[in-house]
Amino acid sequence: LLLAGALAVFGLFRTPILSLFAAAGGFEVAHSSAHASFWILYLGAFAAGFVCWLGMEKGGAYVGTIVSALALAAVALSPAAPLSQLFLVLVTAGALAISVYSIGYMAHGERQGWYWFFLLLTFASLAGIVSSASAAGLYGYWELMTFASFFLVAHEADPTARSAGLKYYVMCAGGAFFMLPGILLLTGEGQLAAVGATVAPPLFKGIVNMPLPWVQGALALCLAGFGVKAGIVPLHSWLPDAHPAAPSSVSGPLSGIITKMGFFGIAAVACGQMGHAMAAQPGYFGLSWFGTGLAFLGAATLFYGELMALRQEDIKRMLAYSTLGQIGEITIVLGLGTVLATTAGFFHILNHAIMKDLLFLGAGALILRAGSRKLAEFQGAASQMPVTCACMAVGLVSIMGLPPFAGFYGKFAMIQAAVSAGQVAIAALILLGSFIGVIYYTRILSTLVFMKRPAGAPELTEAPCSMQLAMVALASASLLFGLVPDLPYGLAAAAAAAVS
Repeated sequence: LLLAGALAVFGLFRTPILSLFAAAGGFEVAHSSAHASFWILYLGAFAAGFVCWLGMEKGGAYVGTIVSALALAAVALSPAAPLSQLFLVLVTAGALAISVYSIGYMAHGERQGWYWFFLLLTFASLAGIVSSASAAGLYGYWELMTFASFFLVAHEADPTARSAGLKYYVMCAGGAFFMLPGILLLTGEGQLAAVGATVAPPLFKGIVNMPLPWVQGALALCLAGFGVKAGIVPLHSWLPDAHPAAPSSVSGPLSGIITKMGFFGIAAVACGQMGHAMAAQPGYFGLSWFGTGLAFLGAATLFYGELMALRQEDIKRMLAYSTLGQIGEITIVLGLGTVLATTAGFFHILNHAIMKDLLFLGAGALILRAGSRKLAEFQGAASQMPVTCACMAVGLVSIMGLPPFAGFYGKFAMIQAAVSAGQVAIAALILLGSFIGVIYYTRILSTLVFMKRPAGAPELTEAPCSMQLAMVALASASLLFGLVPDLPYGLAAAAAAAVS
């Protein structure tokens, strides 16, 4: 408790505390008003987490939901830099949806206090990452995110969950181990430079007088940590194991939000001012050397994920590999390096978070009632779980890239960005990967909606009201952003302009 309390205090009041150490060490700490405006968000999340952990298990669900709602309101009302605002909306809106869903999903689960504590701690650390005002803060919150989410992945406490959780922790902590020297090199000796969401002043001031090979090496170290968290091939192997093993209420944010922290890091580091010193270095196929690397890694991730998803019978494992495919698309597009491409990538990050959260939450409702993760067990489920399956259908049609849902505009924006950059081959790769995805998404949709429930199959009952509410909200968001795409696209465009 003392150590956890000290962690909270240092996270909340690190600027005055670091100032004391800085004065003793003779260096200067950069201050940020953006971080200060979110102190109540962290305080609320930490406090609610400790309340849940100390025994208020039944009340923990409602505490978590209230804190998530307050955090979303704080983000809406507080000014923030564009990149921060984009990812804070992603984190806080996701936290609210997951908290509401978890009320019903965890109603009869074990260790509810632990679950709510680590859930809120995870979301607090995610908010800390994307609003961090220093390299040290970003790295500290990054490690806290890995620590807290490990306990969520392993929450079921069976051998499979423990093994998946350990693999997740070892790989992500290993990535952070490589990321640390990269951050230290780029920060510069003897200073804690401003970073994170602001992108002004420069993210990492230590780059100014560094030789190009050192910059490239430091960037590669940082990308190792970011790439593991994003699930980019070949740093992906934790992802298809962790998603099925975790509770479905955790699989959603694991796919839709936590993996996106890797892209936040890539955007802040490579698309921002840190990458300018070497982004212009020529690579292949008309891309920079950095863009070429991202494009190749993205293509490998895209096709590996989509082809592996075709082979799965476990719905959560299928959706996990589907996440790899979507991550591959975003990685390829960010590699193009244009403002339009970065906007399209950010736009699809938002859309994918909504769609994949919705699909995992819907799958969780089906698994809760059917007692199995096998897709065949859900034949004709729409006749007995109409709300859940209708929401699943919205998510599936959206992620296929069909109008009038948000997924259509995300796919269209990425393809348009590739064509505008003169990369027709990349546009074709995205289309081909999307076509492969349509095959297994249609399989899920057909099983749920168009097949009849087998005779003698156990009867399924609709999910609890709180779970339905969360799924309906996400399905409505997908439809709303499809009908009025300017809302999320404006956030994405502002963030892209800030880092490009």
